[in-house]
Amino acid sequence: MEIGIYSPVDPVRHMPRERTEALLRAAEARGASLVFFDDDAIDLEQNAVDGLVYASEGWVTRRTGIPPAVLNDSPLPPERQSDKARRLAERTAMTTRLIHGKYAVYGMLRESPALSGLIMPTERMTEAGAAMPFLRLHGRIVVKPDDGRQGTSVVGVSLDGENALWQEGREVIRVDEAELMRRLNRLSQSGPFIMQPYQACLTAAGEPFDFRVHVQRDGDGRWSLTKVYPRVGEPGTIVSNLARGGGTVELAAFLRREFPESHPFIAGHLAQLGLEIASYLDGCYPYDLDELGIDLAIDGDGRTWFYEANTSPQTRDHERERASAAISYAIRLAGGSARGGAEERQATAGVSTDRLTVGMLVGIQVDQSFMEACASIALLHGADFFYFHPKNVNVEDRTIRGRVFEGGAWKKRTCPYPDVVYDRFKRRGVAEYEQLYVALDALPFTHLLRSGSMSKERVYQWMQDHPALADSVIPYTSVQDAGTMSAFVDRHRTIVMKPSVGSHGKSIIMIERTDEGEYLLFDQQFLHRLNAREFRTFLEMYGGQGYVAQRFVRSVTKEGYPFHLRVHLMRNGENEWEIVFVQPFLSLSSGLHATNHAETLRLASKWDWFLSSQYGEAPGMEMDQKVRYYGLMAVRRFEAVMGSACHEIALDIGVDEARSLWLFEANFNQIGNTFHGFEAARFAIPYALYLAKQNKSRA
Repeated sequence: MEIGIYSPVDPVRHMPRERTEALLRAAEARGASLVFFDDDAIDLEQNAVDGLVYASEGWVTRRTGIPPAVLNDSPLPPERQSDKARRLAERTAMTTRLIHGKYAVYGMLRESPALSGLIMPTERMTEAGAAMPFLRLHGRIVVKPDDGRQGTSVVGVSLDGENALWQEGREVIRVDEAELMRRLNRLSQSGPFIMQPYQACLTAAGEPFDFRVHVQRDGDGRWSLTKVYPRVGEPGTIVSNLARGGGTVELAAFLRREFPESHPFIAGHLAQLGLEIASYLDGCYPYDLDELGIDLAIDGDGRTWFYEANTSPQTRDHERERASAAISYAIRLAGGSARGGAEERQATAGVSTDRLTVGMLVGIQVDQSFMEACASIALLHGADFFYFHPKNVNVEDRTIRGRVFEGGAWKKRTCPYPDVVYDRFKRRGVAEYEQLYVALDALPFTHLLRSGSMSKERVYQWMQDHPALADSVIPYTSVQDAGTMSAFVDRHRTIVMKPSVGSHGKSIIMIERTDEGEYLLFDQQFLHRLNAREFRTFLEMYGGQGYVAQRFVRSVTKEGYPFHLRVHLMRNGENEWEIVFVQPFLSLSSGLHATNHAETLRLASKWDWFLSSQYGEAPGMEMDQKVRYYGLMAVRRFEAVMGSACHEIALDIGVDEARSLWLFEANFNQIGNTFHGFEAARFAIPYALYLAKQNKSRA
């Protein structure tokens, strides 16, 4: 088997000798041969290359067909690639694909609940003035190129009285604000830069350090660990990159010295984290990534931070290990290339043309357990299932690069357009994605609402206009003028103020008027005591900012824990609404009434347990019937005003001491199904198949 080694300019001359030798040895061990070639060697008309092959007599030129897989080490961005390089990529499987810059990658990782805690506050520096508020907030920051590598152009800035300290390498210069602005302006004009707070990740000797976690795909296409090693910079500097004077040290000895108590666990922690990050980022792209150098650091408090991820990372001290995985993966691609391999030549592998297919449109964050449940339910119904990202759609040939569940793992496959789109992405109406929805417009969608949360006032009004539901609407008012709000607080004494659109438990403020005429404001973290004048200033600040106020409803357990009920409803395979589950959510902090706030220690209970402990009842008795009847009545009211624009609705309901039900919120777009993925899939897939059958019957 022949594997290509491509570079725009003579790879034999420009690739490090150690890397070339390691690749040759790895290929020989696996019975493969390597042909090295550049742009000048490509003959697209003859579908051939005049490459260099290493033989017993040394390097010789040999004409071969375009190899079925090509290692394209350190590829250029698409806009800088030659026409030959772009056309070559259409005829063979290229191993290496680029990822986005730091800021975009941070954004991707923030979408992951498991990985978002690794990302420090980050802002773009679009102009010099943008840096000053960020600098004043954090005191000491690092400014670095969004697309930079090897620690180039990384600058440290810290406040020093009325002046600032500007650090490049070991050199620290004191500058006034005017000079600081000039220097920042020069940076911002040279390309996109980002800003982050400085994190003190230092050895006991004051040296900056981080860990490079090098991961690669192996011959089975799985992510595997190649090497973890510390990189240590010079004392007094802010970067540890090898190209900026840093050095590598042996991992075990470094961990024993710097982390004497926890060193047995850190190596495994770093390796596992690197593999998780690689797997997650790989899922954000329509193509497979082959290797990443992931930079992690641990600060003085023991917290791990993600610095960046790089394609084609430096490997000068472990070329042999890197080459072994690189050649194994290339051989796999050669046998399974998207352009000619046996595995991918079946463009619709895992998707049959004579069965209905459900394609689930998702964002970056994917609930894998829910995906697996959907795939299983689809199989039970004799249908196929795959999920895909917006960028996976190829409009020209009406195919989608999706993920199909095969052999216990998700595999990337090229699939034809599905019979129905299950829209979990829900960005209809957003300009950035409008072209996507237009391209798929001929297909039935499970969700037709425009993106964004529904205004709470609109939902409350719909409920108030229904005679049987009006009593469940909590007295409310839009936060506009201070006078109206003051009267509202005086009338109800304790109220809740929250964004009219969205929230997810954030930006909720509880307000209580005391008998002494003061106002207590609790923002789920801090308690503020305001007098009448201060409170009026507060109201003027929030007036017209998209907030709604409600009378506070005391919904607490017998033990004093705040709770709400999530009633999740979905359409079934006959297009009829059913309650999928009722889920009680409790706050274990009696003072935190926002049971879905990030700062709240939350607990989810089973509905039958909750019924028994709080009401002394079992499912099917009075309280259960009351909640279920209310949920179905509410969803039919929403259907009357919205039609069939959505297929699932989640109601958040409070219950006071008199067992009266109060609607807190109704969710139509971003709806989770925590703990109930399989139950939700049992409704989602049959409803999607119902739409597909209806569409086919009309065709």
